[in-house]
Amino acid sequence: MSAFGRLDEVAPLQLFPGFLARAIHGEELTLAVVEIDPDADLPEHHHANEQFGLVISGSLHFRVGDEEQELEAGDHLILIGLVEAGSAPDPARVPILYFRRSYGSTPTAAS
Repeated sequence: MSAFGRLDEVAPLQLFPGFLARAIHGEELTLAVVEIDPDADLPEHHHANEQFGLVISGSLHFRVGDEEQELEAGDHLILIGLVEAGSAPDPARVPILYFRRSYGSTPTAAS
């Protein structure tokens, strides 16, 4: 595996209808760029792992637990493991950058 690559060469994966992700996996971290189609709704869901998100362009309404906020380019969010989250974008494609611990990795005392 090379240390370098191009995002447009990463195969896209549909997470939910209207949510397309390109994920770059390392041994313990994953970087994903998720593009959200206009008017696509993210179903309520949660992850076992913590995730950080950064809105690259556009805007969307996002809910994490009991907090809700309109996010736009430059805003970030932190998703704590097992907290319910969901979103609804504005009528423009919204790319979001996510970092998370890779699935299948084993946390260590140093993590």
